[in-house]
Amino acid sequence: MSDGDDMNLEAGAAYLDGQIKLKLVEEGHKDPPPHISDGPPLDSYAPGYQSGGDDPYFKAHTEMSPSLLPMDLLFLSTHAPHERSWLWKGWIGTGHVTSLYGAGGVGKSLLAMQLGVFVSTGGNSLGINCPPSRVLGFFAEDDEQELHRRLWYMCKGLNVSMSSLIGRFDLLPRAGEDNVILRSEENGALVHTTSVWDGLKKRLEQAVAEDKDSYQLLILDNIAQLLAINENRRTLVTQAVNMLTGLALEYRMAILLLGHPAKGDGSQYSGSTAWDAAVRARLYLERAKNDSTDELVLRKAKSNFSQLEEIKLKYADGHYKPMNLHFELDPEASALRLKETRLAILMEVKLADEEGRHVAPSKRMSWYLPDIMDIEKRIPQHADFSFVELEFKRMLKEKTPLIEDRKYHDKRGNPKRDVALTKRGERELEENK
Repeated sequence: MSDGDDMNLEAGAAYLDGQIKLKLVEEGHKDPPPHISDGPPLDSYAPGYQSGGDDPYFKAHTEMSPSLLPMDLLFLSTHAPHERSWLWKGWIGTGHVTSLYGAGGVGKSLLAMQLGVFVSTGGNSLGINCPPSRVLGFFAEDDEQELHRRLWYMCKGLNVSMSSLIGRFDLLPRAGEDNVILRSEENGALVHTTSVWDGLKKRLEQAVAEDKDSYQLLILDNIAQLLAINENRRTLVTQAVNMLTGLALEYRMAILLLGHPAKGDGSQYSGSTAWDAAVRARLYLERAKNDSTDELVLRKAKSNFSQLEEIKLKYADGHYKPMNLHFELDPEASALRLKETRLAILMEVKLADEEGRHVAPSKRMSWYLPDIMDIEKRIPQHADFSFVELEFKRMLKEKTPLIEDRKYHDKRGNPKRDVALTKRGERELEENK
């Protein structure tokens, strides 16, 4: 980049900063954030733009840029984009809908439940290596007894304590209930929400209000039960998937939508081609083409953001075991990556404290610590954003933690949360200087 380009970027950032200062003054803010009063916006505060919250900088910017106006390229030109967010890297992304199809009885609901167990515990299986995250499962065809049986044997087979899922994996047994969340009138052109949709949103909001991590995965089982629309009408299908995408974006979560294919041989979904076009990824579960009755293949039939691949699965002990996955890191390299990542997180918390900044424990808050490490390019060489986020969440939940989710009050007396080093964390940094 030339000196002229640098000057243009600096001038543009300064102009935008001045406009936001004016907006804050007009609204009566006496104490704008340091990055407003001291000069151009800093890259380390980009998460405030991404995730919002009560940051006045974010509020001023969004009020100046309504959703029907173009993207603010002046602002964005001074802030590096975030990495694409994955719940299951390459397979299930955050902020959009992934569909999972398969013939009736093939095992979609069981697989979805197993994904819920892995995501909620942060388990490393099926190639999943994600942070421990909350999961909400909406099972429209199963009652409590059936879900209990499946989960009981699955946890025994996976050697997972069922009690460890309390507050992490919330299952809704909905057999026999009204399960329609979206509907259209007969011959109507628009899709409408229902009272069940409102109840689902209330459950998502309640998770946020409980001061816990919000849900990161929503399992919707299945299309025929939840969406009362003409599956052959492209506009209705597109609207319905887009409304679900809006839900995924609003709560920064992934949605896994289960469905059945049509009767015809070779069919992989039922109805309009919009069921394929409107989702960013479509997975397909089918029985292996051999004589075995307990072997299946899970493959990406469509993926906008990753290469197509498949996993061979074998059912045993209440769950599916991968048959063709290999992990790339040897134990020594894995241990080195873990140590580097944990020390980098401790250093980031210490740096924020030294600079008088607050870093957030939740991705729904401004200045989320992994986001700041990503923007400032302080992620260790042998790690990536997903691994940093995984370790960050694990460190917050350890019995003798190095960092803690701390509550404090700002200058106006409003309750806030940030991340702080514990005494043990301070000693850990001192010992590894």
